[in-house]
Amino acid sequence: MLYFEMHRAMLNFLSMKKHPQFVDKETIIKELPLLKNKWAKNRDKCKFPQYVDEQFSDIERLLKKMKAGRHADLTMINILPIYGTMKNFIDKPKVLDFNKIMLACNSAEAIVTFVEYGSRLAGKDYWKELRSAYIIQDNARLDHILLKELFSADNAHRDSLMSSEEKAFLKKLPEQITIYRGCSGEELKSKRFGISWTLNKEKAEWFANRLGIFHKSLKTVVATKSIKKIEVVAYFSDRKEEEIIYLGST
Repeated sequence: MLYFEMHRAMLNFLSMKKHPQFVDKETIIKELPLLKNKWAKNRDKCKFPQYVDEQFSDIERLLKKMKAGRHADLTMINILPIYGTMKNFIDKPKVLDFNKIMLACNSAEAIVTFVEYGSRLAGKDYWKELRSAYIIQDNARLDHILLKELFSADNAHRDSLMSSEEKAFLKKLPEQITIYRGCSGEELKSKRFGISWTLNKEKAEWFANRLGIFHKSLKTVVATKSIKKIEVVAYFSDRKEEEIIYLGST
């Protein structure tokens, strides 16, 4: 599958090279110092200047890789989208917001990206963007301690994590609820649980089974807890998982 995706990307790149607006390596090398000078004048107008700084570093690193003669065309495939977005942000530094950074990031890096940039946000913005990053993040194992720190941040309006429909649903739940989590037997024994639980036992069983498929040596179980509704940080319905964010006993 990866081979065919790379092959398709290469074909797209070769067709792009025939386009009159195509930017080649020589043009990028020539324009880069001019763009740096322009960025130096506009940097203070940008809310996330470090993001553009990193794009400059990425392009320079990839150009060195090309100079070494390694996978020139494939490297240009990586350079072009970075170069295009970077030029746009240099020309219009105020248009760069956290949402655009999240749209450009890999789903495996959503939480890391939030830590790097989104953690500077405050109030409702912090919680809304944390939710977005958490939902976008793929199923790679995440650091439970890091997630607990992010979801327990001392920021006002934590209920902004939820939509109005989710808040209404949570409000209707009884004061004492039962939640479930598909996990390993080791996690159950240690009591060091992750933050993601569900109101649906069958969904927790599905997650336990999936964990067993990916890690065949693990014994998987469904953890069950009875908690007070007031201990719930958020209820998410996006993925139809009836997800409860629970950080542990307070």
